[in-house]
Amino acid sequence: MRTTTFAAPLTVWAGTTMYAFAPGRDVTVGRDIRSDICLDGPDSTWVSREHFVLRFDGGHWVVIDCSRNGTYLDGVRVSTAIIRSGQRITAGDPQRGPRLVLQVGVPPGAAVPGTRVGPAPPSAAAPSRQPEPPAAPNPLPTQAPTLPGFPAIRLQPCKPPTEPPSKPAPSSEPPAADPAPAADAAAVNPTGELAERDAATAELPAEPGSGEPTEHLRQPAPSVGQEPGEPERTLGKRVIATTQRLLRYRHRSLRIGRSPGSDITVHDPLVSRVHAVLQPTDDGWEIRDKGSRNGTYVNADQVGRALLREGDTVTVGNADFAFRDTTLVHRPTSAGGGVTADGLGLVVDGHQLLTDVSFTARPGTLTAVIGPPGAGKSSLIALLSGAARPTSGLVTCDGRNLHAGDPSMRSRIAMVPHHDVMHDQLAVEQILGYAAELRLPPDTSAAERRAAINQVIDEADLGAHRAVKAGNLSAGERKRVSVAIELLTGPSLVLFEDATGKPDRGLDRQVMTTARRLADAGRVVVVATQSLAALNLCDQVLLLASGGVAFAGSPADIEQAVSKARWSHAFPREGADAGGGDDADPTDRPDDAPEQPPEAPGEAPERSRRTSLWRQTSMLIRRQVRLIAADRGYLVVMAVLPVVFGALSLVVPHRDNPYEAVQLLVVLNVGAVLMGTATTIRDLVAERGIFRHEHSVGLAVPAYVAAKILVFGLVAIVQTAALTAIAAVGKTAPARGRCCPIAPSSSCT
Repeated sequence: MRTTTFAAPLTVWAGTTMYAFAPGRDVTVGRDIRSDICLDGPDSTWVSREHFVLRFDGGHWVVIDCSRNGTYLDGVRVSTAIIRSGQRITAGDPQRGPRLVLQVGVPPGAAVPGTRVGPAPPSAAAPSRQPEPPAAPNPLPTQAPTLPGFPAIRLQPCKPPTEPPSKPAPSSEPPAADPAPAADAAAVNPTGELAERDAATAELPAEPGSGEPTEHLRQPAPSVGQEPGEPERTLGKRVIATTQRLLRYRHRSLRIGRSPGSDITVHDPLVSRVHAVLQPTDDGWEIRDKGSRNGTYVNADQVGRALLREGDTVTVGNADFAFRDTTLVHRPTSAGGGVTADGLGLVVDGHQLLTDVSFTARPGTLTAVIGPPGAGKSSLIALLSGAARPTSGLVTCDGRNLHAGDPSMRSRIAMVPHHDVMHDQLAVEQILGYAAELRLPPDTSAAERRAAINQVIDEADLGAHRAVKAGNLSAGERKRVSVAIELLTGPSLVLFEDATGKPDRGLDRQVMTTARRLADAGRVVVVATQSLAALNLCDQVLLLASGGVAFAGSPADIEQAVSKARWSHAFPREGADAGGGDDADPTDRPDDAPEQPPEAPGEAPERSRRTSLWRQTSMLIRRQVRLIAADRGYLVVMAVLPVVFGALSLVVPHRDNPYEAVQLLVVLNVGAVLMGTATTIRDLVAERGIFRHEHSVGLAVPAYVAAKILVFGLVAIVQTAALTAIAAVGKTAPARGRCCPIAPSSSCT
C-alpha cells in the first residue's frame, strides 16, 4: 500500500490564484466547473472539460494528459510526466493556452494543503518583509505575483464573479523563473494583446496614442482538428475577459470600438471600428453613439447620446458594461447568462399550444427539447427566438426579458432553420462571404471578414469543403454550413429547429454532435428534435407532451420516462429502419410554430440605414450575377429563349398576309413576357426561404427588390434586343403596318 505520510503537497499557481493539494487523491484540471482547478477564462478555448490530472504515484507528483489538444510541460507536449518545482504546464496551446506554475511543497505563509487561496480583499494589508506569522488554522489570503516570462492571466472564476478588488493583495512567492522584467511580462497576454493592469496605479496619459494600456476584450481563436463526437472540443468560445476602466482619472473622451486604437477595444463582430465615445461633462459621463451599424444601448434603449447614471447598463454589440462609481465594468455573460423560461404559455387562435413550460439553460450546456409531433417543440423554439410572444410567462436571455423590445437581443440569438438557407450554385466560402457582408458592420474590412469566415469554417469543421458547392454537400455538411452562417455574429444562444420531414437518425446524430461542440464553446444551445439518438451528448432533456412538460432531467433517465409513458412509438430508435414502424405516425400534425412576428426593433441611425441599404443592394447584385454565371443550365436557357422566339417570328407568312404585323407583334410580345417570366420565376420561388431568413437578420426589402430589378431588368433588355434583332434581320418589313405607317403615303389602321 502506498504511503503519503511524508509526501510533499503540490502547490499550483493559476494566474493570481494559488492552490495547494495534499497527496492521496487525483487533482482534476479543466474547463468543467466541477474541476479542482477550473480554467474557464478567455484563453481557455483549447481547454477540454477534463484536460489533465495531477496525481501522486507514491514517489512523485505526475501529470497525466486527458485532452485532445494536448498538455505542454515547459513547452513540450507530454502524455505522462514527473513534476518538478518551477515547471510550467500549458493547457491546449503552448503559446496561447492558460499556464499553471507548479511547486512541490507549500511555500511559507501559504494555505493548508487541499485548499484554494484566492486574491485578498481590497482592505488587505500591503506586502511586508516581516517574518512570517505562525501557522493559523484558516488559510491566509495570498496572491501570486507575476513571474518573469509568465503573463498575468486573469482566469474567469468558476462561479459568477464579483467586482474585482481595486488593489493587489500580498501573496506568496512562486518559484523563480527566467530573469526577464516582470513588468514587461505583465503587459502582454498570451495572444500578444495588452492585458489588464491595475487602473489605480497605471500611468494614464491625457492624450490618445501615448502608449496607454488599452483594454482588449478579445474573441479567442478556435481549436481545430478534433474528431466529431468529441464533447471536449471548443469552437471559438466567445469569452470576453472581465475588465474595468477607472474613468475618474480621465479628463478627455474615451473611444469604444473594434479598432485597435480605441481606448476600450471590443473584439466583437457586431461592434463598429469607432462605435461610441464616452465624453466627460459637467453633469457626469455621457455616452455618444458614432453612427454604428448595430447601435449603442443604455438600459436596453437605443440612444444617440445619454448621460450615464449609477447602475446603468451600456451595451455595444454583444458586450455589456455596468456603470458603477464612475467605473465602466464589463459584465461577463457567465455572471448572469443563459436562458430561463418561467411558466410559458401560448394560445393561438383559441388553441393552447404550450402550458406552464419552465426550464433553465446555462452557458456551456446543451438542452434537447423532444416530444412527438404536435407536442409544442417548434412553438417553444419560436418563443425562445423571439419570433413569437408568450401569452403568459417570461423568457430571459442573459438576464434580460427577451420580449421587452430590446433590439440588441436579436444579435445574441441564432436560429438554425430546419430547411437549407443557401444557394446550391455557390461554394461554401462564397456563401459565408455574402452572409458576412450582410450581417457584419459596414466598416468591417475585407481582411476582417476573411478572418471571421475562416474562424467559423474551422468551428463548423468545413475546412475540407470550403471550395465545394453547396449542392454537392451531404445533408450533415449543409447543416454545418447553416450553423457557420449563424456563428458569424458571435451569438450566445443557438437554437435548432425541429426537422419537419421523416426522421433521419444519421443526420440527427450529426446535428447533436455539432450542437455539443457549440455548447462546449460556452454557448447556450437548445435543439428541438423527435429523435432519441445521441441524447447522451446533452446536459439536460426536456420532454414535451400536449404542450406541457412531461419530463425534465438527465438524459440517463429519459428512456425510462418514455417507456413508462408508452410514448416509445412516437420516437425513432437506434437501429430501426428508416421506413419502419418505429417512426412517428405520418398522420400526426407537426407542431409548426405560429407565425407571429418578433418585436419590432428600434430605429437605427439614419446614416447606418442608408449605408446598409446601398451595401446590401451591391452585395445582392454581385451575388445574383455570380449565381447566374455559376448555373450553366440557366445560362443555356436564357441564351436559347431569344433564338426560339426569334425563329418563331420568322415563320409568320409574309405574302398576301394582311395580319402579318399583328401576328409579329403577338409573337414578339408573348416571347418577351415568357422570357422575363422564365428568367425570374424560378429564382424568386427558390429563394423564398432564403429571403425570409435573411430578412429576419436585417436584409432590407427595398435592397432585395432593387437588386432583382436591376439584374433581371438588364437580362430582359439583352434578351429582348436579341429577339428583336433576329426578327428584324430575318424578316422584311410587313407591307402594311398595324400601328404606324410603314410608308409615308400609308395611314395608320
